[in-house]
Amino acid sequence: MRPLLGLITLIIASSCVISLSVTEKLSEFIEFANSKSLILPNKVFITSTLVSGSCAFIILKIHKLKERIKEENNWSRWNESLSFETLLLLPKEQIIKEITIDIEKKYYTQRNLDNYINPFQSFNNDVENEIKDLHNFLFISKNLEIFGLQNICFFSDIDISDVYSKIQRLSYIKNLFLVWKN
Repeated sequence: MRPLLGLITLIIASSCVISLSVTEKLSEFIEFANSKSLILPNKVFITSTLVSGSCAFIILKIHKLKERIKEENNWSRWNESLSFETLLLLPKEQIIKEITIDIEKKYYTQRNLDNYINPFQSFNNDVENEIKDLHNFLFISKNLEIFGLQNICFFSDIDISDVYSKIQRLSYIKNLFLVWKN
């Protein structure tokens, strides 16, 4: 009973993703359906479709987040051979110099050799997106764990402590770089 209740609660929580315009269209459809008595005879079909669609959406979201987290060229994997504690002990100037070199390798192209700001903005955007993806992954993971559904949704291959360390590492690199730029 608890996993079913958890699944229903998770479906309700995932419905927050629906935009306002979609909600308006849905309410118009419900008014139409109520006026034509479509819902009552088909309530089992409608409920099962909503449940399975929400589950499919959640599993797809998890899959995409896992793929993004595991990408080799993520900034959270920058100098991955060094532990976070070792990274903290390195001179900040050395870290900034190495990051700048890697930013140049990743973002400079023949078309934008004269543009010095765009690669750093791209770096900042990529780091922000990575942090957001990691936080989304943690949010979904915690909710699935609360309801006992983490095994159903294939969460076992990414360690949550690794996600926390990646967030910590990205935040440090980003803040160090932003302080240096100013």
